[in-house]
Amino acid sequence: MVHGRRSADTVALLVTDPEERPAALAAIDRLEVEAAASTTALPGALDFLAGLPESPSWPAPPVLITADDVSHGKPAPDGYRTAAEKLGFALARTVVFEDSTAGAKAGAAAGATVIGVGQRGLATDATMVVRDLRGLTWHDGVLSLAAADLLRF
Repeated sequence: MVHGRRSADTVALLVTDPEERPAALAAIDRLEVEAAASTTALPGALDFLAGLPESPSWPAPPVLITADDVSHGKPAPDGYRTAAEKLGFALARTVVFEDSTAGAKAGAAAGATVIGVGQRGLATDATMVVRDLRGLTWHDGVLSLAAADLLRF
């Protein structure tokens, strides 16, 4: 219900008293910042990213969309649509990797192909779900899942 959503959207969904929302939002934001220090890369993520075509801005992404850049967070497709527009990509030719139901719904609503990731990915509507990003490769504009550990296909 809350994984993959903006913290403000989570608070609005779960805290019924509007006067309690600022304190709840501050607490969630503080916990997320504290947890960020112990966050690790998904297995295979660094190898997969290293295999993408180089760009002048690499390793920094050429576009970064945050919660502040969109009117509606996930499950609305705004974030993916905004990113594709700024990158000049057709959403029908993009892939979204998601481990949250809200994120998978947002990617699908945007028109992207959605690949679920991990055990949480199995709870989404994604047709394909990979255990992690190990074994995924990108070559000549084609994503290959041939060596990936598929949980659902």
